[in-house]
Amino acid sequence: MIEDDFEEHVIDGVRIVFQNTPGTEAPAEMNAWFPQQKVFWAAENITATVHNVYTLRGALVRDALQWSKQINEALYRYGREAEVMVSSHNWPRWGNDRIQQVMRAQRDAYANTYEATYMPELRTSQEYPANALIADLICYPRLLCAASESVADAPDDLRDQDDPKDWKQTLNDESCPNEKESDDYG
Repeated sequence: MIEDDFEEHVIDGVRIVFQNTPGTEAPAEMNAWFPQQKVFWAAENITATVHNVYTLRGALVRDALQWSKQINEALYRYGREAEVMVSSHNWPRWGNDRIQQVMRAQRDAYANTYEATYMPELRTSQEYPANALIADLICYPRLLCAASESVADAPDDLRDQDDPKDWKQTLNDESCPNEKESDDYG
């Protein structure tokens, strides 16, 4: 059983460093680093999508800020050396530059989600809508959309969001797809 934040074990001759990542995709989740092979296994913490922070199936609400911090820790511990990154339910990523790009994009996506939905100044504002509408109002910044394969295919008008921190502008911005009367976005 892995109990510490980071534990190194040799299993069947293979050296593995485990990173506990509670509060991310699942309450008990972990990454694994295989230093001899320069392979980073990201479990379900870094995938080709941005996971739901609030799931419809009844799982615990995920902590987007903690998730981004755990990815950041993995980036600086393992991402600088990794030559292959694999994750559950997804294809491998090859090459250190690409791995770092994907890790940064995923980290920033969860940090952006936190800033857009949990910031105290947003929760206390009377103008901010009920929690049920928050997901409809999040628009990722253009650079994040361009960097991440998980949102790279987003429509151009989604990428036009320059600053997600200016949430009042996002609420009123006609270029935000969630404000349009169209079902093109899901």
